[in-house]
Amino acid sequence: MNKNLKLIKIVCWVYMSIVGSYCIYGLATEHGFYGYLIDLQLRQFGSANVKITALVMIFVLMIPIMPLLAYSNRKDRSMPIGTGVRMTADPSAEEPLPATLPKVRRRTGN
Repeated sequence: MNKNLKLIKIVCWVYMSIVGSYCIYGLATEHGFYGYLIDLQLRQFGSANVKITALVMIFVLMIPIMPLLAYSNRKDRSMPIGTGVRMTADPSAEEPLPATLPKVRRRTGN
């Protein structure tokens, strides 16, 4: 994984955690964007649904990061296998995967 793609993923995770924290804050205090959405629902419909308001808030706040998420996902899929971090230092030390799983023998009660 190249350095830029790693940075994009970090930015996405940080943004998503900020959005999540802001949504929890809005649900707890009914201030900010969440409060505005609740007020809008009350004025338009006479009642407000907390779950729908939370989902709309999350959806709207995630719109700005969607292009970055799509870009990083497309780059991940286009990367050839084996360009990531190796788990072993020596590539020749890797054992091939067996074609089938070995059968497990169960002990009969004694």
